[in-house]
Amino acid sequence: MTSALPPPDKTAPPPTGVEAEARAWMAYLLGAEHTPDKDKKLELWLAASPDHRRALEGLRAGWMAIAEVEGVEDILSAPARIAVPRAGRPAAPSRQRRRLVAGLLAAAACGVALIFVAPLMQTAPTEDIYLATAIGEIRTFDLSDGSRLTLDAGSEVKGRFTRDQRSLTLVEGNAYFDIARAPERPLDVRAGDVQVKVLGTQFDIRRRPAETIISVEEGHVAVTGVQGLPAVSLTGGLQVTYRTGKGFDASATFDAARSAAWRRGQLYYVDARLGDIIDDVNRYSARPITLADQTLGDLRLTMSFSVNQIEIMLAGLDEAYPLDINYTSSEIHIYSVSE
Repeated sequence: MTSALPPPDKTAPPPTGVEAEARAWMAYLLGAEHTPDKDKKLELWLAASPDHRRALEGLRAGWMAIAEVEGVEDILSAPARIAVPRAGRPAAPSRQRRRLVAGLLAAAACGVALIFVAPLMQTAPTEDIYLATAIGEIRTFDLSDGSRLTLDAGSEVKGRFTRDQRSLTLVEGNAYFDIARAPERPLDVRAGDVQVKVLGTQFDIRRRPAETIISVEEGHVAVTGVQGLPAVSLTGGLQVTYRTGKGFDASATFDAARSAAWRRGQLYYVDARLGDIIDDVNRYSARPITLADQTLGDLRLTMSFSVNQIEIMLAGLDEAYPLDINYTSSEIHIYSVSE
C-alpha cells in the first residue's frame, strides 16, 4: 500500500468535452445538495452515450482508490503550501478537518457508489434487445451498458437488460462479446444448452448445429452445459467446445489472432470438418452450398481464405480433391467423385 499521492500535473491541459462534463457531474455527486431535476439530467446524460458512463465510472473508481491510500486524510487536509515545523515533526491536522476529509472520502468510497449506481442501474428501465445481421454482413453494435457486440454474418442475438441482470441469447451464428464490467448487474449469455456467466470480459461464441465453441480473449467466465455437467472455468487464452449430447471437451489454448480473423472477413481452419466449413461459409454466400453426399462432411481440411473469395476456395477444392461442384443460379452443390 502506497503512502503518498502523486503530485498534480501542472502541465496537463484543462479537461474538455466529455471529461469536463464527467468532472462536473462527479462534483455534483460528491456534494451534499441533490435535486430530482438534477438527478434526472444526470440520468439522461448517462443514457446519451456509453462514453459518458465510462468517463464517470473512471472518476468514481479513482475516488475509491484514493480512499485506500494510507494517511490520505493528512495529505488532503494539508494546506497548499506546507511549512515544515521547527521541531521536525509534521503538524497533525485538526480533529475537525480530519473528520471533514474523512467524511468526503467516505462519500467518495461509499456514498458516491450508491448515488452513482442508483441512476445508472436501479432506475434503469427494462430494455429488450434484438440484434441481427444479414448474409454477408459483419457488424458491431453498442449496447446501453457500454458493452459492444460484433455479430458474424447471418447471426442473431436477443436479450433483456433489467436493473439487476443482463441476459443475452445467441440464437444462431457467431458473436464476439466485449462486456462492460458491472458486478452489481452480472451478465449471462446462452447459446443452446450452453450458458456463459460473466462480469466483464472479452470472449467469442460460435454456435454450430452439433457444437458450441467458447473462446476467451481476456478476463474470466464460467461455462455450464446441460444439468448435471460441472461448470468449466475459462480465463484469457483458453477455449472449450461443447458437443451436443456429449458434453465438454477438455479446455485448451487457442490462437487468438486466428479466432478473431472472422471479424476482419478472414476464415482460418486447421484440420476442420468440411461440413463445419460449409456451415460457416453459408453465412457469406448468396447461393447456399449443400453437400449432396453427407459423408463429405467428415473430410478434414486445413485452409484459409477471405469471405470474398468463396468461389475461388471452391475451385481449389475441386482441383485438390475428388469432388464435383455444380453451380446453379440459386444454389451450389458439392458431390463426391469416385477416384
